[in-house]
Amino acid sequence: MNHLLKITIICCLLAVIVAGCAGLRGPDAAARPAQPSVGAGGGVAALAPAVTVPTTPEPEPVPGSVLAHLSTEEQLLQATIPRRDPYGLAVRLDPDLAALPAAVAEPNGYQVGDREIFWVHNADTERNLELEAELVYKTDVVNVWVESGRSYDHERLISSIDRFSRMSYPKLTAIFGREWSPGVDGDVRLHVLHNAQMGSSVAGYYYSADEYSRLVNPFSNEKEIFFINLNFVNGLHDYTVYETVLAHEFQHMIHWNQDRGEDLWLNEGLSEFAQEVADYAPDTIFVFAFGSYPDLQLTTWSPVPGANSPHYGAAYLFVAYLAQRFGPQFLGTLVAEQANGTEGVTAALQAAGFDVDFDSLFADWVVANWADEPQALGEDGRYGYWMIDLPAFTPADQLSRFPVDETAAEVSNYGTDYIQFLGEGDITFHFAGDTETVLAPTNAVSGRRMWWSNRGDDANPRLTREFDLSALPAGIQVTMTVQSWWDIEQNYDYGYVMASRDGQGWAILAGDRTRTDNPTGNALGAGYTGRSMAGGAAPVWVTEQYDLSAYTGGPLWIQFSYVTDDGVNAAGWFIDDVAIPALGLLDDFEGDVDAWQSEAWILTDNRLPQRWIVQLLEFEVGHLTAVRRVPVDDQGRATLDVDGLGKGRTAVIAISALAPATTEPAKYRYWVTNR
Repeated sequence: MNHLLKITIICCLLAVIVAGCAGLRGPDAAARPAQPSVGAGGGVAALAPAVTVPTTPEPEPVPGSVLAHLSTEEQLLQATIPRRDPYGLAVRLDPDLAALPAAVAEPNGYQVGDREIFWVHNADTERNLELEAELVYKTDVVNVWVESGRSYDHERLISSIDRFSRMSYPKLTAIFGREWSPGVDGDVRLHVLHNAQMGSSVAGYYYSADEYSRLVNPFSNEKEIFFINLNFVNGLHDYTVYETVLAHEFQHMIHWNQDRGEDLWLNEGLSEFAQEVADYAPDTIFVFAFGSYPDLQLTTWSPVPGANSPHYGAAYLFVAYLAQRFGPQFLGTLVAEQANGTEGVTAALQAAGFDVDFDSLFADWVVANWADEPQALGEDGRYGYWMIDLPAFTPADQLSRFPVDETAAEVSNYGTDYIQFLGEGDITFHFAGDTETVLAPTNAVSGRRMWWSNRGDDANPRLTREFDLSALPAGIQVTMTVQSWWDIEQNYDYGYVMASRDGQGWAILAGDRTRTDNPTGNALGAGYTGRSMAGGAAPVWVTEQYDLSAYTGGPLWIQFSYVTDDGVNAAGWFIDDVAIPALGLLDDFEGDVDAWQSEAWILTDNRLPQRWIVQLLEFEVGHLTAVRRVPVDDQGRATLDVDGLGKGRTAVIAISALAPATTEPAKYRYWVTNR
């Protein structure tokens, strides 16, 4: 996860970056009794009963022969990506851990003045370190820890913690639901650790690995806990900024309990909006960054540290739009929805009784971001924001004279190019967009087809095949080679090749380029992370070899297991041309693939349809007077006439590309003729 800018974590920025994330599995979701919270008068106020958190069943493996008849897009629509289950993964590799309890039986019973050792992640070094902290305060909601020997303003800190406990906590849980409580440590209180060891760019983070035993993740603190940068807090004049960070990180904690596997962009948008749920004023600092870069892909997150300000702005603005249009209570439906990302938004809208899907909603949001005129066209806020003062969005082009020669451009999928018409006359706008895109910039090594890991946050797609090695005598050398291409978030997400004699217990096989270091605690063993490079920055196909000699004389299951944390995900992992020479086997996936069992891996030619939304926004003296969605045909072409430009009449074309799963840009051309 690299963003703690996401640290093994998920992040939020706030003049500095605020992070939160890296989820793992926790207890089985079940009905949980309500826990008390601090009321406005300082005593205990009853909460609404805790609801049962729904779970998504593990998908059944699908034979490759079924997928062979489906397009890449059809497979993506049908696939349910298995969630990462750190506890289950640990047990698969070490069956003795099966008896490990999900939580301790009794809480520690901490008292003010107690000291304890904690693990903290440093975003600058991407390493974990230990420190001692003292419990300096506690409420009915939270235990407050400060790194030993560090100075801080005790009175101001306690005042903010009291406000969080009495006001923010009940408001946030009323909308988003409950955190896991009493949780892994058996304590109804959550923990907040203030320390100066998190790095220079991070204000706060939540790390879901702390929800597990240290036998599952060696750097777990085994608590419901989030972390605050003490240097950040000590530099504040206004402690309400600190309080908004508490609200941000707490939403991440709640979301992990309610819906593991949520797309990072949506999780971060909800955390950015959490401060408004807690009755703080909107903070639009990141909206200005997004307004300067509306071509940004809404549905992804940058792997580059420090590059996520516009992503925070886009994600926040989308969630704020949801809350305005469908009501803040809808956000609770969204958090509880077990489908994720764009599919989760559509499912939550349907569950709440709204007849609109994500793509249609996105189109309206695109108009609202440029026009920001909620009273326009009698649409009751559809095309603007009542409570947010938006900056002017930056156009991709401004056209003041016509005609305009053919111009080549590109736009991110689920991003938007705004082309502004400032000239005069009657014109025709011509659009020609690509009709096809790719999952990643590569092709199969041989033939057309290869297997792709799929991509997602907090995910574990798997691809398995059984081989018969019973005819191979013990003691002979048996190897397997695989052509591999990978672009995997370095140090946080991993690809593993696993072997099993029975399909139940597994061992990780080392390849030529697997890594065995574990800087963040996410690695299970020898795995692939980063990029498959051969002296360059871009991934390339490489040949990986594995020793299967220990598995002769019986059945052998091979599994390709892609494991991602809660944060950034990259293009993923492709494999082709699996060969076991001792069996005379070379499988290039062009023929019979029935022996392969897929759990969300995609048998692909790396091609996806590229779809478009082209919209015309018309204005009279700066006021929105019409919105037209222009049909784009199967050849990716569209034309539209715009009449009467000039004398206060202007227009904007909004061009948005719509393709799932990919972060590759979409290419198009446009030109303008006079009429």
